Amino acid sequence: MILSEQLKGRVLVHAVGNETRSDDALGLMALEIVKAHYPNFTFKENYQLYFEDVLEWVEFDTVWFLDASHSRTMITRDFKPVPVTFNPSVHHLEPDLLASMASEIYKKNVKVIITELPGEDFSLGSELSPQAKIVLQDFESSISESNFPVHLK
Repeated sequence: MILSEQLKGRVLVHAVGNETRSDDALGLMALEIVKAHYPNFTFKENYQLYFEDVLEWVEFDTVWFLDASHSRTMITRDFKPVPVTFNPSVHHLEPDLLASMASEIYKKNVKVIITELPGEDFSLGSELSPQAKIVLQDFESSISESNFPVHLK
């Protein structure tokens, strides 16, 4: 499937990352690329996901989540439903949990598309690794060509 065919209704593009941790900034940098190509979407960025973010997600038909990952390839996928549990000491939340919360708690079926951008260096620093620079170029090329693939399961 083509991403542009999946982005229907009111769309929120939500990116997380930290510009002081090298490749962890990939999601935020990808968000800037999306802004240039889809200016009518709504955009949000922060350092990490919070349980409260679901309150905003349920106001949209589609959420496109962008984040750096330790994967070897760029992946864009539908969310995977997971059990909704609450652990107040959790530091890192997965977008799959927020999507499941929207469905189970708020009875809102938000289409959530997740793009994982592979990075290799998450140490302190403001420069992207050579691999991350290539990933960002590939991301921009795909968006520009309007043929960004989505692997839906």
